[in-house]
Amino acid sequence: MDNGTASLKLNLQVWGCSLTVLLAGLFADACPASGDAEMPPSLTDLSDQVTLAAKHDQEGSWVELRSDAPFSEKDFAIGRVADMDSFVSCFRGRSSCWMESLAGHSIPEVPPETQFLLIHLRNGKYLAMIALVDGSFRSSLSGGTDGRLHLITESGDSRTKTDRVTGLYLEEGGDPFKLIRSAAARVREQSGAVNSAPRMPDFARFLGWCSWNAFYEKVSHDGVMEIMRKFEEGGVSPGFVILDDGWQCAADRLLTGYEANRERFPDGLAATVRKLKQTHNVSRVLVWQAFNGYWRGTDPQTLPDLGIEMITPRIPARFTGVDAAPSGKHDATVTRTFYPPIYQKPVAEPDLDKFFSAYHGFLRSQGVDGVKIDAMTWIETLGEDRGGRVRAMKGLVGATERSEKTLFDSNVIWCSSCSNDCILQAPRSAIMRTSSDFFPDKPESHGRHLINNALNSLWMGEFIIPDWDMFQTRHPSGAFHAASRAISGGPVYISDEPGGTDFGLLSKLALSDRTVPLCLGPARPTADSLFVDPSREPALFKIFNLNPAGGGVLGVFNCGHNPVADTPVNGDVCVDNVSGLSGEEFAVFRHQEGSLTRIARSNRLPLALRELEFELFTLAPVSDGFAAIGLADKFNSGGCVTAIRRTHPGRIEIDLRDGGEFLAWSKILPRTVSMNGQELAFQFDPKSHSLRVDIPRGHPGTLVVGLIPNK
Repeated sequence: MDNGTASLKLNLQVWGCSLTVLLAGLFADACPASGDAEMPPSLTDLSDQVTLAAKHDQEGSWVELRSDAPFSEKDFAIGRVADMDSFVSCFRGRSSCWMESLAGHSIPEVPPETQFLLIHLRNGKYLAMIALVDGSFRSSLSGGTDGRLHLITESGDSRTKTDRVTGLYLEEGGDPFKLIRSAAARVREQSGAVNSAPRMPDFARFLGWCSWNAFYEKVSHDGVMEIMRKFEEGGVSPGFVILDDGWQCAADRLLTGYEANRERFPDGLAATVRKLKQTHNVSRVLVWQAFNGYWRGTDPQTLPDLGIEMITPRIPARFTGVDAAPSGKHDATVTRTFYPPIYQKPVAEPDLDKFFSAYHGFLRSQGVDGVKIDAMTWIETLGEDRGGRVRAMKGLVGATERSEKTLFDSNVIWCSSCSNDCILQAPRSAIMRTSSDFFPDKPESHGRHLINNALNSLWMGEFIIPDWDMFQTRHPSGAFHAASRAISGGPVYISDEPGGTDFGLLSKLALSDRTVPLCLGPARPTADSLFVDPSREPALFKIFNLNPAGGGVLGVFNCGHNPVADTPVNGDVCVDNVSGLSGEEFAVFRHQEGSLTRIARSNRLPLALRELEFELFTLAPVSDGFAAIGLADKFNSGGCVTAIRRTHPGRIEIDLRDGGEFLAWSKILPRTVSMNGQELAFQFDPKSHSLRVDIPRGHPGTLVVGLIPNK
């Protein structure tokens, strides 16, 4: 092949018809070719509905779909997947705002609006499929009743048409985590996105509190100050606060002004922000908004200078009940709820750059440090006669990014934004919610909430920083949520109401300076949890992450919900559950059990958990007879350690972010333990080889362990 310009014609028999499939080198500038042009061998029985053109390079294939006539929306039958054993789909389910996940075994089970599909093949390999954004079009996958994968591609504007779309990226590999990382990198490169490591926004370093579940729309100055006083009385306080929906001036679901609701915030927004910071030592304050101001937009009567248009939303026919999806999938429940009823009448849409400049400028003048921007996917319905949904979303993403960089230093939460035309265009520093809300009154939702967040983070975490949402500490599932948030790699924030805080639990999340010990990146399901559904079958769900000083953390959860019978679920864990963890011998700390043991990489540790029970395992590689676990009184013990140095034989230095109960595994009795030049008392158990040191809280520094040499 000459730089991918030559083509290969394969004559295939599809349903008794001869199909010519042109496999050519496409997009040579964006994706230089290498090797033979060919479709992945697992994709077979290609449909004669369209011509598929695949651009193959070292990593994967870009699939172009072609039509005889221009279209603004089209359902393309693609083909079948040979030798599929199982799959996991990340898809938009009951709402356009949120992503869900589903594990299955056959193509017809793949739900509509699948944006990422990971398939486990019978030969042990994996096939990743990412639905793409291309120009003015975005695509999503669906399993058809004909047994084929379908790709629905659309512009969201009946006048914006094309006859070809690059709608799908395919890549195969033997390691699912390396595969997803590689595929995401290729998609970012193809889209022109900056392929650099994301920077965690400043506010997310702190433990947070959000007003939503505490007060809902009735949030007020007095209520916020009451919960702050309760936190201080309990000894653990948040470092950032979010004033959620209800703080604004609004009427008829329209934003009517920039200032806070005077009935609930009588002295204005600035007074509340100032008191939070000066009296209650809150470092960062964020406020909620819908992307266009409020749920139906911005009032053109009270805010006339923002270029406001009244726009009638355009809902695709497959979501209105008018026409079932050509792929054969149609769900009346989804039809009624995918887009909110509020969008059944015109929306007041401001010029976003003007609006953000004026509104965010005012918020900054009041001392506000950032915003939580909600309802972002709804803009996809506002593209008719305006160039379509991708263009509308690109405008929103661009306006958000320009404003947050200028005024808020990226202290922004992107919310209700789980569409690929948002995800694939967002800057990598964007913190984005990866699931629907925490629902205190829906006991069946809590296990599913964890599963969805972890599986969505598996691929969304390659494009954005996942946010697993708030929770309440005194809720029956509070500890379950707290354990998962502690190792999620994203922001940790609660929504406790006054008098509703479990301070013992809260202290396991936050350090003395109100920051949280974050992992290195997004938590992901272990390889043996990828293709099971623990909310529907008796299986434990496992997620893992890595910490700055070289160790790992493994969370194991019973995500089931059975209101009739709560029976334990059995399972086991091993070192290989934590992908990317090097070493052959490890110290393992079980947080709930409080035990410390040493295991080899080949060992397995059994456990059994009842409904909404969990266990956290901190794993630290043993080197020279020593392994530092970290602070045992924190859920993410290893995240409290920033560095470990062996300066010379028998001397180990451990940099700690705080004081607390330090725990390590030591082969021999230490000679001395000191911190910041002061010798400390310690306990050593020769049976378990555990070294425990009580360090005064609020005293970060370097712990020095001197070991007695072997005789």
